[in-house]
Amino acid sequence: MNSGQWHLQPPVELWEDPLVKAYEEIFTFIDFSVLPVPTRGPKRNTLEVYAKVFLIKVHRKIQYSSDLRKFFFDHPQLIPLVGFCPMYHPVTGAVDVEKTVVSARHLRRKLHTIENQHLKRLLKHTVDQLHAKHLLKGTAIADTTEILAWVKENNLKHRVKHRFDKTRTITGFPQCSLGAKPIPGEKDHKGKPKLRYFWGAKQAVLVEPTESGPVFLYEDVFTANTADVKTALPTLKPLVETWAYRLKKFLADAAYDAFEIYQYVYAKETPEPTRKPATAYIALNSRGHTRLNRQFSEHGNLICEADLEMINGGRWFDKNKGYHRQKFN
Repeated sequence: MNSGQWHLQPPVELWEDPLVKAYEEIFTFIDFSVLPVPTRGPKRNTLEVYAKVFLIKVHRKIQYSSDLRKFFFDHPQLIPLVGFCPMYHPVTGAVDVEKTVVSARHLRRKLHTIENQHLKRLLKHTVDQLHAKHLLKGTAIADTTEILAWVKENNLKHRVKHRFDKTRTITGFPQCSLGAKPIPGEKDHKGKPKLRYFWGAKQAVLVEPTESGPVFLYEDVFTANTADVKTALPTLKPLVETWAYRLKKFLADAAYDAFEIYQYVYAKETPEPTRKPATAYIALNSRGHTRLNRQFSEHGNLICEADLEMINGGRWFDKNKGYHRQKFN
């Protein structure tokens, strides 16, 4: 068998490859029929083919399109499974892998031009199927990750004047903005986490842990300078209200510790027959202040730092902030 050709019916041992069986099981579960079929242009590779290709790219953690194309040369048994339109050799009649697998340039172009709404439709249908099979328990976990722009400002080896000036417009990617992420385990002289600056965007995701591993529920992209807390409701509301996700628990880190998030989660009720409100489990954000060990007297009044009982000054609703406040004198 030549490196660039194989006959129309591959050897039996190719189909027994565990890699093929694994992806065949994944592709069987996902209903790619919800993706649109082109009505114009050459009837070659459809959007379903590229959706499968890019799922393999993400699953195998392949960064470059050239490496993705080489992966199909190393595993030609995946080509008919993905659904590439076969191109035959004019003399031998065998499938020509070199012509069947599209170029790396074309893979990059398709990755940039696929509309997000088509992929969102595929994701929504998959989440609906998981709901129908009772595989989702209603526990949503929120987090964000940075998306680095492919610009010289992010390459610290490249000398750039005013690298992290947020008022600049980046020539290579005018839509990107300056963002910051804390460096795990590193703090400055004031005890605050050190920040790592980058140019790009921010992706907010919602996932749910299951017995088979984490399930991706929803995602959206924001500018890099958007605070994590500002991404919570724009991702949670479409999932719960438009996609009818039955929320029971919401988990997040201290960046999501905000009243409006608690208010939204607690307003949701779990389905029949329990009708219990959903619960938010969010780490406490001290906003840079030392957390006080608050104690109350037998009368229910707050004890101050001098060990004196304070007088209840009343409770009122703050219309500007949208929640009740308690005052002690």
